[in-house]
Amino acid sequence: MSYSLVRNQGLTKAEQIPNTPGTYALFLHLAEPKEVSPGRLGTFSLARGWYVYTGSALGPGGLRARISRHLKPIEKKHLHWHIDYLTILAPIEWIAWATGDDRRECQWARYFTTIPGASIPIPRFGASDCHCPAHLIKLPDQAITRIEQILSALIVERFP
Repeated sequence: MSYSLVRNQGLTKAEQIPNTPGTYALFLHLAEPKEVSPGRLGTFSLARGWYVYTGSALGPGGLRARISRHLKPIEKKHLHWHIDYLTILAPIEWIAWATGDDRRECQWARYFTTIPGASIPIPRFGASDCHCPAHLIKLPDQAITRIEQILSALIVERFP
């Protein structure tokens, strides 16, 4: 399995993202504390900093379709998934994905929680169809400077 990491600098059509099945991670940055109300989960205060959300894209259009949906401007986005409520508040700064038919979002979420200083800011966020504590993880600020190393360890070494 191979992976890719791209910085979202105006990436709106996601041409470089494959239309095959896979797992993805969205890295978002909150410049200041915000309140978010993701559906029935309630209202939560989020601290400024880096967050990562993990998901799978196994349906029609694969990774390209799912990630393109997450990148839609606020005015064109129907709030459906938990992550939609966060992407209208915080920009997606980095996107990582790995192709493959296996659903690995739970493994990825568990791995991100093992980073020293990582925490789960909203219990069950993005995890309504599994038994994970959450698929949204608050990362320590210094982790983003090592993102390529972290992804390599995650995708290439731990879950090849």
